Amino acid sequence: MFDAVRNNKRIVQIFLALITLPFAFFGVDSYVRSVGSEGDVAKIGDVKITQQQFQQALREQQERLRSQMGGQLDPKLLDNPEARNAILNDLVDQRLLMLEANKKNLFASDNAIRAAIGGIDAFKIDGKFSSERYESALRGQGMTPAGFEAQLRQDLTLQQLASGLGQSGVISRTVSDRLIGLQLERREVMEFRLALDSYLDKVKLAEGAAQKFYDENGQQFDTPEQARAEYVVLSMETIGAQLAVSEAEVKAWYDGHKERFQQAEERRASHILIAASSKPEKEKAQARAEELLKEIQKTPAAFADLAKKTP
Repeated sequence: MFDAVRNNKRIVQIFLALITLPFAFFGVDSYVRSVGSEGDVAKIGDVKITQQQFQQALREQQERLRSQMGGQLDPKLLDNPEARNAILNDLVDQRLLMLEANKKNLFASDNAIRAAIGGIDAFKIDGKFSSERYESALRGQGMTPAGFEAQLRQDLTLQQLASGLGQSGVISRTVSDRLIGLQLERREVMEFRLALDSYLDKVKLAEGAAQKFYDENGQQFDTPEQARAEYVVLSMETIGAQLAVSEAEVKAWYDGHKERFQQAEERRASHILIAASSKPEKEKAQARAEELLKEIQKTPAAFADLAKKTP
């Protein structure tokens, strides 16, 4: 992996940006304090990244963005999986770089730590380093001198690693000249705007010119007829094909809705009317009715024929 880094200056620049010393002194705290194994979010070999370290890194990134945006920062900007994953990847990259630095026996001395701290303007009063200002500034950030110096030692060590890789790379003069040229290249752009309002009062149309143009170019002002329709198709066949009903469910539903399938009792009656107006006729009619009744009881299917034959 480090051979590729050695041959690519751009990657080295990214590493240097990743581990840039916090000379601006804003939101820097120790990632190497031991807080136990509970809530670890990642593990690189024997090195763990705890939940507390991750949250600290998240707060630092929020402070950096807030400083860049003039104090205005939407908390939701980093409240998404992509942003959190990027922060975690940065922490993992730092751990991997530190492991490689340890393998190469790279280490920042105490003198280098003191020199770096002495160069931070936030710790100076009247241009001179102040121990009281140093400790006060750290307390304001919720840090301890030991924690801050441990982080600073890590940053200096990683800078040694990145610098060593960068200085060991060899590129041709043509490539280096081209890269330098791109970095120093400047371009000037000029813009001239023609405001429409500046010319409207200068335009004079002949009488009828606007109407003539409209008549000759009417298609430019036509809007094709459009319609927007929303509908829902309810197909019993489609819905039925998606349903799977068991016999038990059918029976249960039927038992709960029997009244929908019941029908009141109905009867159909037919009769043979024998008219009579006087008492003698009534007696004859009754005798005739009794004869018909006996015939029907004897042969019920003959009812219709008897009804047709009886006046």
